[in-house]
Amino acid sequence: MRVSTSQIFDSGYRGIGSNQFDLFKLQNHLSTGRRMLAPEDDPVAAAQALVVTQSQSVNGQYLTNQADAKDRLGVLDGQLQSLNNLLQHVRERVVQAGNTSLTGADRSYIADELESRFSELLGLANAQDATGNYLFSGYQGTLKPFAQTTTGASYQGDEGVRLLQVEAARDMPTNISGIELFGRIMNGNGSFKTSASGNVVPLPVVPAAGAVNSPPNLGTGIIDQGSVRDITAWNAALASPTALAVPATVPQEYLDIELRFSVNNAVTPPLTEYNVFTVNKARTVATQLNAAPLAYTPGQAINLNGLTTTPADLGISVSVSGNPANGDSFLLTSSVNQDIFTTLRNTINTIRQGVAPSLDPTGNVIGGISPIEYSNRLAGNLQDMSNALENVNRMQSTVGARLHELGALSNTGEDKKLQYATSLSALQDLDYAKAISDLTRKQMQLEAAQISFKQTSQLSLFSIL
Repeated sequence: MRVSTSQIFDSGYRGIGSNQFDLFKLQNHLSTGRRMLAPEDDPVAAAQALVVTQSQSVNGQYLTNQADAKDRLGVLDGQLQSLNNLLQHVRERVVQAGNTSLTGADRSYIADELESRFSELLGLANAQDATGNYLFSGYQGTLKPFAQTTTGASYQGDEGVRLLQVEAARDMPTNISGIELFGRIMNGNGSFKTSASGNVVPLPVVPAAGAVNSPPNLGTGIIDQGSVRDITAWNAALASPTALAVPATVPQEYLDIELRFSVNNAVTPPLTEYNVFTVNKARTVATQLNAAPLAYTPGQAINLNGLTTTPADLGISVSVSGNPANGDSFLLTSSVNQDIFTTLRNTINTIRQGVAPSLDPTGNVIGGISPIEYSNRLAGNLQDMSNALENVNRMQSTVGARLHELGALSNTGEDKKLQYATSLSALQDLDYAKAISDLTRKQMQLEAAQISFKQTSQLSLFSIL
């Protein structure tokens, strides 16, 4: 094979260029610390690195969302703690106001303080975050959620839940709607609410309209908040009022139970007894559930069972202390949602109304309500306030659980972040020992190629002619 001088020259030139290019790439690898500067360096590793980079980016966004959720829930938790402290203080004042030996001025001072607490409560309900959005307005972040009314406050927001995606399959709620925190609170014991419903003398089975509420109870009987012994029996009684021997024409109205007391003076000593009725909301129709009066023992639990009329057991119990007067009655109504503002306003109104100084000859209260009526009302107010506080505690537990979950997710996210970084390093980062060795080898090859080219480029017949 004939080899020309130009072929020798071109071959040497290409060899030098190739070695220079390889040396240039090695220098770039060393200067950047990367093994792959282009997909062609390692196509498989480049594809894997792309997948890892995308996963790393998504995980980074989740970590950002988790931090944002922590900030929002932290603000919410602070407001809930302030609300908890406020309601605790209000309960203390309500307990203090329950002392019937206080003067009218003393109760007025307590009511004035509770008015200030009402304003503070409204301020907490209308709290805003750092961006100016209202915390408890649902989706309506720019809408002030609560407006004061004569009976408490009305809710202007919605029930929307603001979500942040903090993990692939987890959307974290970062707010609590105002209706859920302040409004969706069952009064009474959560199943029914007790109250003194008034004196009826003589004791009728079907009282005249309005007779139950005037005058108030005249004895010293105070009813507790009661309890549910058998929720199935109680729910069955509410779901099927006709089971309470109620006329089929208006069964929906028979959702209340009433205890009516009488004093039997025909025996010595006089015996206090009671009868159990179902009554309609207007207090115009009553149906007696027991065939004969039942003996009353102060402070003893009254189990509404063993009645001769179906059903045999209503599944609930109450306790009445003190000595009810002839005709005194107590009402048990199904619990309904009652917001915190209404509860506090009712409490303030009760305290301001105060204890009546006396009764007129017909038994009507002059200047206020009787001490027993005052105690019964305030006990109900205190129970409703406790329910509100329990709801706040439940919300605090919910927020605390979310924060705990975010902590666990953040720890997992940080672990993933480290794993992704390690994987990318294995795919992309340069092995400096190997790269330096390759660089030295390439330098030697280039130098050898240059020397060889220099020598071969001088080969010519003209130099020896």
